[in-house]
Amino acid sequence: MMPKGDNLTPKMMKFIDEYLKTGNATDAYLAAGYRTNSRNIAGVEGSKLLRKPKVLSELERRRAAIIADSIADAVELQQFWTQTMRSGSEEKKDQLKASEFLAKTKGMFISRVEIMEAPSFVDDV
Repeated sequence: MMPKGDNLTPKMMKFIDEYLKTGNATDAYLAAGYRTNSRNIAGVEGSKLLRKPKVLSELERRRAAIIADSIADAVELQQFWTQTMRSGSEEKKDQLKASEFLAKTKGMFISRVEIMEAPSFVDDV
């Protein structure tokens, strides 16, 4: 992907900001400061902007960053479970559940199944 804002005008950047907020190309086009005589034309021009490779690339880059920032990673989850487990203000059942989740992520609950007998196959042909 392109570096942030590469070859984008300030209006294009504002359009992307507004589009990410509203999801509406017409409103984003007008809020970015583009001048037009009608909302219909603003909708057409906003749609054209969304098809420009450099606008599309920046939009995709920004969406990916938003998603990455909004989803907890494994370390963040482990920190949360540790804080919950150690907290004196949490209920005991919540502390135990947090310790269980933490132990599972550390591989402490590996199930081992021992097979005592070899399976037998019946041939009904």
